[in-house]
Amino acid sequence: MSMSWIKNKIKDFIWGGRQFPYPYIDCDGNELNSVEDIWVTNKEKLEEAIARGYCSKDRIRWNQEEMEEDWSEFLFPVDGLEWINGGIAFRNGETGERFDLKVGRKSLQILPFHALLAPQIICHYYGEVNTGKTLWMTQIICESGLFVSKPQDGTFCFTSDEIVDNPFPHPKSEAIKAYKNNQLPEPTKKGELSLPYSFFASYETGEESVCSLVEFRDLAGEVAKEQGAGSVMFQSSYILFLISAHDLYDNEAKRNLIHLIQVFWQKGVQQNSFKGKLLVVFTKSDLFGEAELLQELLQDNTIWRYCNQLRLKKHADGYCIEENKKRNEVLYQYLNEEFPDVLMHLEMLAPQQQMEYFLIGSINQYPEDENVLPKNFCPYRIDEAILYLLADMGLYPYKEVNDQEETEIEPEDHFQQYWDNWSGEW
Repeated sequence: MSMSWIKNKIKDFIWGGRQFPYPYIDCDGNELNSVEDIWVTNKEKLEEAIARGYCSKDRIRWNQEEMEEDWSEFLFPVDGLEWINGGIAFRNGETGERFDLKVGRKSLQILPFHALLAPQIICHYYGEVNTGKTLWMTQIICESGLFVSKPQDGTFCFTSDEIVDNPFPHPKSEAIKAYKNNQLPEPTKKGELSLPYSFFASYETGEESVCSLVEFRDLAGEVAKEQGAGSVMFQSSYILFLISAHDLYDNEAKRNLIHLIQVFWQKGVQQNSFKGKLLVVFTKSDLFGEAELLQELLQDNTIWRYCNQLRLKKHADGYCIEENKKRNEVLYQYLNEEFPDVLMHLEMLAPQQQMEYFLIGSINQYPEDENVLPKNFCPYRIDEAILYLLADMGLYPYKEVNDQEETEIEPEDHFQQYWDNWSGEW
């Protein structure tokens, strides 16, 4: 999809004083909106700061204490600069120097490319330790070509929004490297810098075009219970509450899970902190193998592998509401019969929150070596929750029923061969 639409939209925007078109909530929960909320810089300035010891190569944030008064050599206010393409970049009219990196003044976080220029959708991962949050998010990053399709009534684009000229490695770079080397990534550690991984999503039909900056934010399982009512997590548009099948079958783990649900209820629901939508995602689906009620669902994957690339088997022309309702009914019935105590606590979240249930298996089989991914594995239904939330925000088409015969889609039927081969790297 051409970027001309988003550029024209930004150009057509009548700047309201000193405000950007859309607010952006940074990793610390600060809302950025005005030109006073950001600085600008570029790759060359960042590399110079690294060379002078003001920030290290393995950090994505500046070290403000070490910079002292010299920050003005590397970070620049927007005042006095020319706006290029409506705020995508800035230029010094006297020197001609271009600045295409935006930095939040409070958190010193380097912002995504479309931050402040497109509506922001925050999706937070939440759950106990070892539920598969990091692995699933890494898959979304590395297999993002899976989510790019060509719906019949429009064109959908889903691409990385990370800054390509950012000299700092992203905190998830090690997890991405491990996944590409056919290894399980290390879980998010307590205290690890939890910056988002950002995508630019757009959906264009003959009638209208919409776009959003979609951000996925990981949260270490060790700190899940520590989130208070004012946590930035509750500012999310969506919270993906991951529950491991293993924890349902282990009594002690299940007690911990129920306690975690109670924390969410007290901090997020009762104190009216969370006003988004909750997606309950059951992971490690291969452990449900003996569940009779789930047999049809477990044998009905939504994706398949073609030439070592993952492809959509369902939802390629639009997210199917019929499939969504069937899956929800089956999972609800199973929970009601096998784990009514867990379901009872989950339903406490329902009065103020709409919930959807999903079942996934990031590798869908137990690895022979605990650190090595099975060869040519095919994940199970990892696409559905992502496509659902995109469709829910109007960024992907909905279909009432699956009105076409299910086929395995060839690569040329996808958006472009480029997207099929895109690795997710910035």
